[in-house]
Order: sequence, then C-alpha cells, then structure tokens
Amino acid sequence: MDHEGPLICPRCRQTGPGPTCFEDGAWLVTRRVLLETGRDSNLGSLVAGRYGIVERLGVGGMGAVYKAVDTRDGRFVALKFLREQYARHPSIRQRFIREAEAALAVESPYVVPLVDFG
Repeated sequence: MDHEGPLICPRCRQTGPGPTCFEDGAWLVTRRVLLETGRDSNLGSLVAGRYGIVERLGVGGMGAVYKAVDTRDGRFVALKFLREQYARHPSIRQRFIREAEAALAVESPYVVPLVDFG
C-alpha cells in the first residue's frame, strides 16, 4: 500500500509496518487519514471477512464511501455504507440493493465495475 509516513491503528493508535495492527488486528491508516476523519469507527474494520477499511473518501446525506483493501488480491476498492437510520428502513435498503443489481449489469470502460454488495 502506498502511504506517507508511518501507519497507525485507528483504534489503539499504535504504529506498525502494516497492513494490520499487532495489538487488535485493525487495518492501519496514515496520520493524514486520522487527522481528516477523527474517530470514525469504521476505519480499520474488516468488512465481510474480506475488505480492510483504510480511508473515508466522502460523506453524504445517505451514507459514506470508504477506500478499502481486498484481502484476497490486495487491490483497492470503494465501499459504500448507508447511514444507520436508512439501513434499518426496509424500503431504502431494498432500493440500495436494486441500485447495486442495476450497476452489476453495466459494462463499460468508463464505469467503475461493481464487484460485490450485500
């Protein structure tokens, strides 16, 4: 992973060579990421047993998008999370799933491919 400066655990603040913390197993992030995002509980998390969250890319009205590492092949992916109040709402969750299914059908060199959802 390309980074500037030491990698830091977003949970215990220990530094290490990466990619994960020796103390608690969280994915390590850069100092810049910690300064920009503060105490985001998703940073350092492993999602779906596969994606290690290393940076928050943006936040909007419906949720947030994170940069993560796919532990299977080391490539970077983007993860989109609905805000908790929306994720608990069945019709909004269903709409989110329909949008993901529609995105799976799009194949174009100009569109980022969807690789997983759930």
